[in-house]
Amino acid sequence: MIYDKLYSNMRKYLKPFQLFEYFNLLIASLIVFGPIYYLWLNLPIKSDDYLIHLGWAEGIAKNPQNLPASVTAHAAWQWLVWLSHTIFDLSWGTAGLVVTLGSVVLTVGILYWLIRKHLSPLLSGALAIGLSIFAPLMFIDPLNNVMFMTNGYFAANIYHNPTILLLKPFALLQFVLVSDTLEKPQSDWKIIVFTAVVSALAIYSKPSYAICLLPALAVMVLFKILMKKRVDWMRLIFGIVLPTLAFLFWQYLITFGAEADSSIVFAPFKVMNHFSAYLLPKLVLSIVFPLCVTFFCWREARREKKIQLAWLGFLFSLLFTYFFAETGEREFAANFYWSSEITIFLLFVACVLFLAERRYFFENAVRKWFILVTGFLHLTFGLIYYFYNIYNLYTYTFYQFWW
Repeated sequence: MIYDKLYSNMRKYLKPFQLFEYFNLLIASLIVFGPIYYLWLNLPIKSDDYLIHLGWAEGIAKNPQNLPASVTAHAAWQWLVWLSHTIFDLSWGTAGLVVTLGSVVLTVGILYWLIRKHLSPLLSGALAIGLSIFAPLMFIDPLNNVMFMTNGYFAANIYHNPTILLLKPFALLQFVLVSDTLEKPQSDWKIIVFTAVVSALAIYSKPSYAICLLPALAVMVLFKILMKKRVDWMRLIFGIVLPTLAFLFWQYLITFGAEADSSIVFAPFKVMNHFSAYLLPKLVLSIVFPLCVTFFCWREARREKKIQLAWLGFLFSLLFTYFFAETGEREFAANFYWSSEITIFLLFVACVLFLAERRYFFENAVRKWFILVTGFLHLTFGLIYYFYNIYNLYTYTFYQFWW
């Protein structure tokens, strides 16, 4: 497989015709996602996530002691905005837009790189952008807190939070590298170092994926041990576990330590019930496509490492989201929801990659149409959600009117 030779194979991938493909993908991504993030970055309300994070970016170098500990713990977005502002002399808003759009474009680029190995350029580009738009099938209570998606559904894509957008490309790379680690008995030191760097970048962007990845990985490694299969311990320990645990320990210490004003408590359904009812049907409607892919392709899907890792990560994210909460002023911030957001995104990605690698599954007409229809429905609701965001942001920004 290509993952353990990433550093050497990039030269092969950057041939002139593929540079042209990536240039077209860049233009398409900017056309699709530029307007919505421009509007979010210019939203004139004090409760807007971007406005708050931009304020922290301004203060990260001037007065870092005044930043909330929860921000200091994962300040990658703030540092990147500060660097963009300082080096390129951009306004704070423009720097925030550059970093945010860069995160989205990088995610789309990585998706394209993964899918392009199996499908045509046009279809790969459409799927890469489509995976960044997919949304739950919001047949129930569709307009309840829909802009921020705190409505009982689990969305693979949201637009209002910059740190989750920065996490996506690094979590996606980490997901691919971890899957590769589980499939191989040994790696050389270059790929171990690369895996460690990606792990560190992912958790410093936001720890939402790390807290689900570690228990999911533990289950899969334990199963390999029980099946008496070789484990790549060097890459597992030094590329994934140690950097992730080191950052997690530091983040927990400064966010929930002795002097913190918040803690983590066991509070089953307290946060989710606060925002919405009908939690079970909304959960099912959030994952119709992955359920169909897994059900109709069960014989092979259950053996696929990416599918296993994605489902386990999502299940652990549900445990955090439904059963745990923070105390203090962040009690209903629903910060554990971000874990479900990133893991459901990776679940959709895993299913699309699984199908792209095995196109013969579409030879069965029933399986083909169930999978295509459910995927199309998720994309349709994603487009509706996208344009709903555009409309509301535009009318509020220019007319101070919010639906």
